[in-house]
Amino acid sequence: MQSLELIWVYWTKNKPSVILSFKQFGRMASMKHLLVATLGAVFFGLPVASQDLDRHVSGTVTATKHVTLSSQRSGQLSDFLHPQGTQIEAGSVLVNFDCAYETALIEAAGIELQQAQTELRLTRQLAARGAAGRADVVLSTQSVSLQEAQLKVEQARAQTCSVTAPFSGTIIAWAVKPFSTVSQGEALVEIADTKDLYVDMRPPAAWVDELSVGQEFQFTPEGQDTGITVKVDFISPVIDPISQTVQVSAVMQAAHNSPRIGTSGHIKLP
Repeated sequence: MQSLELIWVYWTKNKPSVILSFKQFGRMASMKHLLVATLGAVFFGLPVASQDLDRHVSGTVTATKHVTLSSQRSGQLSDFLHPQGTQIEAGSVLVNFDCAYETALIEAAGIELQQAQTELRLTRQLAARGAAGRADVVLSTQSVSLQEAQLKVEQARAQTCSVTAPFSGTIIAWAVKPFSTVSQGEALVEIADTKDLYVDMRPPAAWVDELSVGQEFQFTPEGQDTGITVKVDFISPVIDPISQTVQVSAVMQAAHNSPRIGTSGHIKLP
């Protein structure tokens, strides 16, 4: 006859407090015996063995700055200036659009502004000689202001011809192909700051009162034995009504030995 030992953990106040162990001899162990033992322990105070269980919380490595840039305009792309995996600085141009039309509009607006400025200068000379009235000077001045504003509009439109990096980081992946035509709002490139990482975890709400900002723990990635020191920098004041957990983030203290974004692991809480 083979024996099968069934173990049942009983929780009180969201914490594991007792472990029920029940042995059933024979090939087929019935779950009803375990149910009887559990109900007996809960409602009738049957003696059970207690054990202090370690509290582990799963966590995922996340980048503080991680974004997918989308196109602010429709048009055809040029070749990519940086392949994926490239380290880029904030403000670096990642890709350009074919903006020959916008460039021509800027040139035309610049010429019209020069003409308006010339007319204003001549009108002022005529006014000084009495050959032009004050109204002529006012109209010429307004014409210059109008052309200056038009030039600024065309220059602002042309700014969307280049996609620049909002922060220093790494190009994770391109969502489009070089020289392809894209629509406004279409995803272009994903970038992340791989040097500024933190661990995102969701411990049970009953455990959060024992945590505090500045507290340090060891985050152990899956498949590794060595932990990485992380420091709690944010504890959400909101409890998820469904899972009854709280969002907690902890910043990694050793950037040179940080795991990759998306790495899962666990943290042992006190």
